Amino acid sequence: MAKKETYEEFVDKFKPKKTTDDCYTPPEVYDLIVDHVNRHVMPLEGHRVLRPFYPGGDYERAEYLPGDVVIDNPPFSIFIKIVRFYQRRGVPFFLFAPALTCGSCFSVPGVTAICTHVSVIYENGAKVNTSFVTNMMGGTHKMIVDGPLCRKLEELQKKDKPDKRKASLSYDPHLITPAIAGKLAKRGIYLELSSDQCIPVGHVGECQYKVFGSGLLLSDRLATERMAAERMAAERMAAERLADERQATRERISITLSAEELSIIAKLNETNE
Repeated sequence: MAKKETYEEFVDKFKPKKTTDDCYTPPEVYDLIVDHVNRHVMPLEGHRVLRPFYPGGDYERAEYLPGDVVIDNPPFSIFIKIVRFYQRRGVPFFLFAPALTCGSCFSVPGVTAICTHVSVIYENGAKVNTSFVTNMMGGTHKMIVDGPLCRKLEELQKKDKPDKRKASLSYDPHLITPAIAGKLAKRGIYLELSSDQCIPVGHVGECQYKVFGSGLLLSDRLATERMAAERMAAERMAAERLADERQATRERISITLSAEELSIIAKLNETNE
């Protein structure tokens, strides 16, 4: 043990460290996906569902028997390698996939990207935008945008979760706090509060609500000035947002298709005639 090192710190050095790939799938999310596959992709009766991705596991050496299917959340860092491995082996799979880069599978024949772009909160606390990739649909589609599945996953993750929303506070204009002052300052507002027109308070109202960070009770004149300052701050915020939107419009890059790409589209159109 190093000097001043506790026993817990010493032991912790030898524990296997989780990587960004160790995103353990919540059981309720996994069960919903299995049910979705069974109902909408491929009946699972008579098939063994495998989960070969776990810390220390080796998906390439796992035993895959005829009739086995893989439904799992693989390491995203080697995602396309895994897709190609299963496609070469002819193993049916339905895999969790990184939402923004699931298109890497487009080059693999017979594989379909199911785009949900749903934010999944995994057991290790990671919050990852997730879609899915499968070869269970015969490859008739390269991509399916599945809004209903996205909604189901969103609703599922809201269930049985404690409501962490805080009650919104609406202070009387005669009270100002450091938090309120900070919001005004960020909008460039200048406001003077003279000592003879305000008094420090820690609790306000009939219920003696505790003011976080303390506050100042204002005279009618300063309360009026505070309200005017807040209106000005709101106007500036709206103006800044409008300016940002206009700037984003100016900076938007327009991609024009090449003659070769237009020719490809023409050929695609011919196949539908």
